[in-house]
Amino acid sequence: MGKYIPEWARDPKTSGIVMDNIMRHNSGRYYDPANDFVTPQTKTDQTAFSIGLSQQFPPGTKDQYNQMAYQTLQQVYERATGQGIQAGSQKELYGPMQFESKTYWQMLGFFTGVPQKHPLVYGGVTTSCADANRFGLLWLNRGTWNTTTIFTKDFYTKAMNRTRFPYGEARQYGNWGTTDDGYRSVGLGKQIIMFNAVNGIVISRIGGVASLQFDYNEYFKMIRAAIINPELRGRDEDWVFAHGSA
Repeated sequence: MGKYIPEWARDPKTSGIVMDNIMRHNSGRYYDPANDFVTPQTKTDQTAFSIGLSQQFPPGTKDQYNQMAYQTLQQVYERATGQGIQAGSQKELYGPMQFESKTYWQMLGFFTGVPQKHPLVYGGVTTSCADANRFGLLWLNRGTWNTTTIFTKDFYTKAMNRTRFPYGEARQYGNWGTTDDGYRSVGLGKQIIMFNAVNGIVISRIGGVASLQFDYNEYFKMIRAAIINPELRGRDEDWVFAHGSA
């Protein structure tokens, strides 16, 4: 990380942080709930804000989901590749996967609407439900789309590791925890992409922010049951099924 964040390279407390620490949420960067999500939304440059936070623990010694630590990857990616996150995502992800919608990273502060200097890479991609399903299908196929490798099987294995944090399932490598039923979910405000490798089913939800009582695991079970058992569906016109392979 210090190669692309000079401030960290000059500080003994941060010089040892590597990208894997950020991806696994054990970087030791400063965290408190308000500072991780509320305060940054008032800033115009959340990358600079995140880089400037203090080091709370030695890297690799404490697991803590940390959105601001993740935001530092915006600078690392752009300096390492020489291209912006928006353009790079189009070139390396949306383009090869034939996304149909205009898909882009969030450029406004959540809830505040404050214009951002950089994309918010810790969360917030605007896309369609069909293209969200493409992303789920990519995970179902372990990173391969047609004949193109979008991410490696080694990355898939790391992301699917069920290591737990003290506060619940690990959300490492950009993914949320695998459940006991063997499927995976990703979401913000209960926007959901799920897949089940046993059934070969991908399910997405895009809608209003669901209540805290919304159980996305039960949601998946209910919809999966209706897909497998037509008698549970109700009116066919209420359903849209997308079939595809990659």
